[in-house]
Amino acid sequence: MKRFVLLMLCSACLASCQTAGGSRSHKDLNDYPEGRAYTECLRSRARAYASQQGSPLELGIIISSSCSGERRALLDAVDRDESPVYTRVLTREMERQSPAVAAEMVIAVRSGR
Repeated sequence: MKRFVLLMLCSACLASCQTAGGSRSHKDLNDYPEGRAYTECLRSRARAYASQQGSPLELGIIISSSCSGERRALLDAVDRDESPVYTRVLTREMERQSPAVAAEMVIAVRSGR
């Protein structure tokens, strides 16, 4: 019973910490000109590489790497408006997800969507 009460108190403390400072909304990445440029880079490279041999994920890795300059410009723009912690988390997630997003674009181009 003591563990349950302790767990509930810890949960309440964590919930209050997360909601106290978490009310700030973040700007959508496509609201940045750099975000639109990054998305367009991914799209144009997906159209260019879709006809090449290789799995979509392999091509996604290549596409993601070829758009790294645009991704860096976007992250620099976000860094000017957001907290360093938010930017770090966004950087990590973009580096992890960009190849998969580009692979989805390759699949869409290959299927004619």
